[in-house]
Amino acid sequence: MQPVSTRSDWERVVALRNSFRPHGPSTVDRTMAYAEAHPSRVPIDRRIAVADGEDLAYLVVCQAYWTPEPGRFDGDVFTGPHVSDKAAISSLYETAERMASELGATVVETWAPSYRPEYALALESRGYRPGQRNPESMIDLTAFDPEPWRQKYAPVFEGGLEMLTFDEFEQRFGEEADRMFWRLEMDLFADVPLPSPWVEIPFEDWLRDRQAAPLATEWMFVALDGDRPVGTTQLIKNWVDSTLMHNALTAVRREYRRRGIAAALKSRSLELAKAAGVLRVYTDNEENNPMFGLNVALGYREVHHWVQYERPLA
Repeated sequence: MQPVSTRSDWERVVALRNSFRPHGPSTVDRTMAYAEAHPSRVPIDRRIAVADGEDLAYLVVCQAYWTPEPGRFDGDVFTGPHVSDKAAISSLYETAERMASELGATVVETWAPSYRPEYALALESRGYRPGQRNPESMIDLTAFDPEPWRQKYAPVFEGGLEMLTFDEFEQRFGEEADRMFWRLEMDLFADVPLPSPWVEIPFEDWLRDRQAAPLATEWMFVALDGDRPVGTTQLIKNWVDSTLMHNALTAVRREYRRRGIAAALKSRSLELAKAAGVLRVYTDNEENNPMFGLNVALGYREVHHWVQYERPLA
């Protein structure tokens, strides 16, 4: 097991990660910047598993500081395509568990993709329990017709409600924009279905992450009622493939729901992405989340799913 420290190490990490998650490739520079912004108080360990001079997997364990359990750790294993044996993957998870335990973990959780069924088999053989299921869906924008959605939801933005890009939002509210947007995200994440209860990320950590690996803020949208942000949808630009995006958080404050705001934000953002030459947008949701139904109505189709697994280390 080799620690990750040099740029050459990170190049190997990104190659393994992109092979494992081909629908969302990342760059070395952005991956390194995000890692460097990791809060210093939060335990984390990153290793590359090597055998006979060949990189087998990238292992990363990290305290899940966004949950209320200090002993809960994420333990992720990103294998290359040549590692497909259940026993080999089980052995790698055994190593990840040991890494996590040395940092104080009492529970390890991870997510297994359906396109790598050997992961579920390996985890279940180690006593991991399946939990939340998140379908990952994709919309082909070449087949997306925005006109019916435009006609249906144009009235949503009449009567004072606005849809702004984050750049426009920042121009309007200046130095307060970041904190206002952080407050909106923290309030909205409290209602997102997650395997563990949500704990707010401190503003300083949130801002450091954003500044380390900046997002394309022209693809982050805010629904604004007067001076109050009430909802958002965020398209994440892919820095490897310009025809690919990921739809991250889409949510609306509780008191503003059932007005078509989320559908209006999503459909309008997809219309803009299509006009910009984007071909595919991916997203994921908990399977019982009403947002999944909206995605299907827009034209998203499930391509695979992720299952959360966890195991006590007692």
